[in-house]
Amino acid sequence: MKPISSWKVAGVPHVSLDSAYGEPFLRIANSQPEDNSYYTYSILQQSDHTRTFHLTYEIRGDVLKEAYSDVWVNIYEGKNILYTILLGCSPAKKWTSCSRMFAVPAEATRIRIGMRLNGAGATFWRSFSLVEEHHAVENSAQQLRTVEMVVDTLCRYSLYRDNIARDSILPVARELARVNIQDAVSYLLGKLRDKHGSVNWDTEVSFATKHKQVLPSSKQLAEGSIRYIGIPTLRVSNDEFYETYAKSLYDITSSLEEERLVLDLRGNGGGVLWPMLSGISPLLPDGTQAYFSYVSGEKRPIQLLDGKAFSNDASFHKVKREKYLKTDRLQKVLFLVDEKTASSAEMLAAVLASYPAFKLLGEPTAGFLTGVSTYALDGGPELRISTSRFLDRMGNEVGEKLQPTPFPKNKAVDIDQWDQADWDAIFDQYWGD
Repeated sequence: MKPISSWKVAGVPHVSLDSAYGEPFLRIANSQPEDNSYYTYSILQQSDHTRTFHLTYEIRGDVLKEAYSDVWVNIYEGKNILYTILLGCSPAKKWTSCSRMFAVPAEATRIRIGMRLNGAGATFWRSFSLVEEHHAVENSAQQLRTVEMVVDTLCRYSLYRDNIARDSILPVARELARVNIQDAVSYLLGKLRDKHGSVNWDTEVSFATKHKQVLPSSKQLAEGSIRYIGIPTLRVSNDEFYETYAKSLYDITSSLEEERLVLDLRGNGGGVLWPMLSGISPLLPDGTQAYFSYVSGEKRPIQLLDGKAFSNDASFHKVKREKYLKTDRLQKVLFLVDEKTASSAEMLAAVLASYPAFKLLGEPTAGFLTGVSTYALDGGPELRISTSRFLDRMGNEVGEKLQPTPFPKNKAVDIDQWDQADWDAIFDQYWGD
């Protein structure tokens, strides 16, 4: 690995090479909390066997409380990232030494090391070293069990199980697990090529507990003739908040008086579908809205009935109201999506798109239109993997992404800048006489 003094960072925003007391270091400094700056360094590493590396460096910095800084290593197979290793060594006022052992499989074609600062402040790195190790480490019995459980789960339940072959992938995962069991599992998920899949090693913490609690919002547009509803991400794992979220959305959608409506799903990364669907149910007829199609051949309907959205006894939510109301006068609905509209938000958008009164506007969505299942492995991590395809209410596969009509080229993406004439033109485009 070349010394920092020879790295090239010209033209990279917020990144520079500096020196203090004669020793060079890499510096990333952000002035704004929303800044996300990083620098990457690529190393070509190819071999005919699994190899072990030892990465060491020193870090210090001064960042805002909400900011974070880390070092990551991407392992590539061809042009695709096979898996990523994160080194969560936080910057302190004084130089701190950090290190990590990791293994690289024979099929890896490149290693890329990255330094990142997300948020305001400054972080400094120096003394990077990447050395190949040659000592042998034996697998523990628990490591072997965990690796085999992960492989068996993927081969049995995954929507993408045809991408892996147990006999060829298991020996490589065992080799990687000798150095780090987490890298071995990340490798298995990378070979699976399930971009909707993930792994949680801290099983005391849910996948969905670290997200903010944000409720749906409503306002008037175009001099009060159009109602706007913002539908935010719902990843908070909390039944009480699910009820609050669904009630908030239901109270808005069940009391609409306008004939024109804008639903905003931009930036909605998904989460839990059922409170979103039950909250918006006043706008939709009861009955089957879509399907989950599993590798077993099962086709499970997604349904609405009197404010209850459900697929089975474990996947449901019902709006708790004494009298459930439907919205009858609504006839013209635009709903907005972008590249951050993902997972269950994409599913909700696909449900809406199947009805003539709803028109899709914006940018292509993220492409996470699969149903995921969670598997808690004994003595190991929790796996979330894609186990079903999403079909529309007619039983047709929706595809990888939703492809909306683009925003008009002469209009800002910030819809608060649109006036009455702008909105009239958009609605007339779809519903003009």
